[in-house]
Amino acid sequence: MRKGLPAGAKPAKPRGAKGRRAAKPDAARALGDLTAFLRRAMGGLRGRIGEAFGAIPGRHEERCTYSPATLCMALLGVFLLREGSVCSADADRNCGSYARWLRAVLGMPPDAGAGAPCGELLRHWFNRADPRLVGALLRLAPRLKAAFPRLAICLVGDALYACERVFALCGENGWHFIATFKRGRLPAVSRETDALLELSPGNRSPYMPEGWAARRRIRDGAPVETDGEVAWVQKVDFTQPKGPGRLLTVVECR
Repeated sequence: MRKGLPAGAKPAKPRGAKGRRAAKPDAARALGDLTAFLRRAMGGLRGRIGEAFGAIPGRHEERCTYSPATLCMALLGVFLLREGSVCSADADRNCGSYARWLRAVLGMPPDAGAGAPCGELLRHWFNRADPRLVGALLRLAPRLKAAFPRLAICLVGDALYACERVFALCGENGWHFIATFKRGRLPAVSRETDALLELSPGNRSPYMPEGWAARRRIRDGAPVETDGEVAWVQKVDFTQPKGPGRLLTVVECR
């Protein structure tokens, strides 16, 4: 698995400068800040969302009890809460953190009886909506920049986001990005990366996910102290057609 970073960037060290393990981020506080921001953003989007979904044929005839805003935020929550899939969100939609978070974003009481829309309903509605219209409603980059002009933001995405459009967006806003570099998508970049890795034997480090070393995993009957290796190279030419010259750092995890 490879990750693309801005040129000149190096992988973060797992420990602090004095050898102490870096403190874990406050996940509860981060989720609270995100919830507060989305709640404010939804206030300005409700009208536009209602207009977009109101134009879908048969909306009123199907007697859907969920508001358009609830449908949009429920789908976004699948990604923001890292549910993994719509089916996974279904398991949490009535009593888990997913439903509680959704009620908080929409300004509903914490003890409100309504759960989150099921995955089948979400698929039904969004399959009938104009993807260009829905995409325009859910693009948060301009709103994020306007609301938090000095906030240090790093976008993290899969291989679909390793494209010039995302790189340019981050450059315009002064943001960082990490995107998966999928082998075979850009053969020339893969060949250059492999060649540079061979020429940089010092840019390697053993890798063990946090917590695994304490358990001393067993492989082939013997304990192992590492589970893989991290290697990195800088200034890989990632220039794409009709795009400016772009040099990125590539990190490979094995």
